[in-house]
Amino acid sequence: MLKEANIIEKWQEEEKIAIKKAAPPKPAEAPKPEEKKDEAKPAEEAPKEAEKPAAADTVQEYETKIKKKQTTAAINFSQSFFGMVPEDIKKCIEAEAALHKLDRKYLDLKESKNNLETICYKYRDGLQGSMAPYLEEQARVAVVAELVKTADWLYGEGEESTYEEYTKRYTEFMKVLDPVKKRSIFHEEIPERFALFETCQKWTLGRLEEPALAHLTEEQRKTVNDKLAIVAEFMGNLQAELNKIAKHQDCSVSVADVDSKLRILKAEIDPIFATPVPKPAEEPKPEEKKSEAKPDEPMDGASAPEAKPEQQQQQN
Repeated sequence: MLKEANIIEKWQEEEKIAIKKAAPPKPAEAPKPEEKKDEAKPAEEAPKEAEKPAAADTVQEYETKIKKKQTTAAINFSQSFFGMVPEDIKKCIEAEAALHKLDRKYLDLKESKNNLETICYKYRDGLQGSMAPYLEEQARVAVVAELVKTADWLYGEGEESTYEEYTKRYTEFMKVLDPVKKRSIFHEEIPERFALFETCQKWTLGRLEEPALAHLTEEQRKTVNDKLAIVAEFMGNLQAELNKIAKHQDCSVSVADVDSKLRILKAEIDPIFATPVPKPAEEPKPEEKKSEAKPDEPMDGASAPEAKPEQQQQQN
């Protein structure tokens, strides 16, 4: 809050200060003409007074200086406060937090009840339909009966139950229902993975027969076939396990495991198929025959060029 207010006025004033300075030197006087020697001096001359030193000549000047001045005067004022003091603000924040906590508690209660109601209807119908094979028959019948009982309880005694009770019942159901859900998804997606591997296998073997990859070495071809055989064995063992176990039993292999195997296979064979065609070896250049004569030298056994007429005359 404002406790004091003042008005400050600042300004500048010019002030002249008197100073004395030495006067400029006077111009030199013209020399007087000398008196003639033959002129007679007066009989008596007045005695000369003792000469006194002349006082220095000065002039009056002024120097201007700028002085800063300031005045301060108190301002009479009054103030009014129409906001909230810090103590009231703190109380409001605490009240808002308490209301938020109550809202969250109410929403959690409604959410827990809705979640329990959802799984009751979803798995009651699912375990009597498409999800039935993924839970052992005796357990399936017991769970369905409990789901029906709980759904009736929600609209009767449990309509105004507590968050803790709804959450407890939901957790107990999901211990049984979550594995059922995972088995259902696994058996729905695993046939797609078998089909995907079959397509990958046919494509790989077909690529090895293409003329464009005829440059691959026997070692590279063997590597591709070995990698493919490893995944084929893995998929064969998986199929054998699925043939032995019931659908309500968990498989030792997950869909993620199959995806990982197929991904690794692709990563290992793609670089081999990307091997570039080697450049053809350059043919050696044919060596020059030693018997070939140089341009400036006659070949062995060849006659020397005929002498010109001038040369013949000199010889004669």
